[in-house]
Amino acid sequence: MKHALDVLSAWGCPWHGLIEGAQLTLPNDTQIAMRQPAGGLRYERGNTQLIALPTAPVTARTPEQVDADEAAGMQWLNQALIAGDQIHGRSIGQGS
Repeated sequence: MKHALDVLSAWGCPWHGLIEGAQLTLPNDTQIAMRQPAGGLRYERGNTQLIALPTAPVTARTPEQVDADEAAGMQWLNQALIAGDQIHGRSIGQGS
């Protein structure tokens, strides 16, 4: 019996880059709408925290998948940044 994790080809969020004016600039220079980082507490505004697990494997991709991902501006990384009060455009709550 296969488990869901056995058939997933990628896990996580592929969108990474700088958010300015509620636009996320992707590695292929395209932009997508993204919630601008905010923070109810002063220290949250403009603050970032790297979330990385060195033992987490990098997502394995075939050359064809890599080409398609790059064309779409996608990157599969084993780390993330919490920016202000959000991670990947989703609020994690004030003071989290």
